[in-house]
Amino acid sequence: MLIASGEVFGMDHFINTTEWMVSYDDGGINFDGTGKVLWDINDDRVMMDADLKKFFRGSGTQTPISVRILDLCKEMKHTHSYVYEKKYRHYPFTAKGEGQTLVNMEGRYKSTVVFRAYDEHNRLRPEVISLQVPGDVIKV
Repeated sequence: MLIASGEVFGMDHFINTTEWMVSYDDGGINFDGTGKVLWDINDDRVMMDADLKKFFRGSGTQTPISVRILDLCKEMKHTHSYVYEKKYRHYPFTAKGEGQTLVNMEGRYKSTVVFRAYDEHNRLRPEVISLQVPGDVIKV
């Protein structure tokens, strides 16, 4: 995934996680607590790109699984969107990804999510947020 010029930051510039409690079990990744968004973007449009790469011989190989949301904030308000359900949580929740594929996808993967903010003139803000989450895909 190509990241535009400017400064690229991770989770520490995106969300304050000091009050989060995270645990892992067979059900997924469990989150509890409060996270405050630190990324100062005001009313900017936020674009999100996400992709999934399979670890192969020490590097990530691109898979056909990717998502681009041109206006994340607008999509979060659309009640039929897959983003809507995950919008604002005020109670503990478990992050769990499930899906069906036509081929075997078991193995070690890395998901990369990139957030870009655009001002009212559609100019890219210089701060880009890039988050990477490694994990294993298993057949259930």
